[in-house]
Amino acid sequence: MQITSKFSNFSRNGLLKKYYICICLYADPFSLNILIMILSLNKVEALISKLSSTKKALLLNHISKELGDIFPGIEKTHNVCGGSACIIRTRIPVWTLVSFKKLGMSNSALLASYPTLRQQDLNNAWAYYKANKKEIDLDIKENDEA
Repeated sequence: MQITSKFSNFSRNGLLKKYYICICLYADPFSLNILIMILSLNKVEALISKLSSTKKALLLNHISKELGDIFPGIEKTHNVCGGSACIIRTRIPVWTLVSFKKLGMSNSALLASYPTLRQQDLNNAWAYYKANKKEIDLDIKENDEA
């Protein structure tokens, strides 16, 4: 139980005490990594709270640029559908759904045509298109020309 004595000083608030208990019970490397991550997040939260609104906005801008390719429910895989954005767990490209939508197909008709899709998948596709209109329009154009 070397781990318990090593980290007993870090259990200053309730959250850390819960993870301290976790380490006491399991004493495995994964639990240790969780504790270290929580301690780091606590430090980051404390630093962010001291920033001015302007600096917080700059930080948010930087983080959003870092996460620019991340979009819920949509994934890009290099060797799948030419790397186009697809609905997660499928090989259905967003540009295909947008093309059908532009042709007047309703959400219910799309869901009937693609039984593996859910309404949330369509919502994710429309949101992705809204945020990445140029990319999807280019994919549509390239497919029409092929």
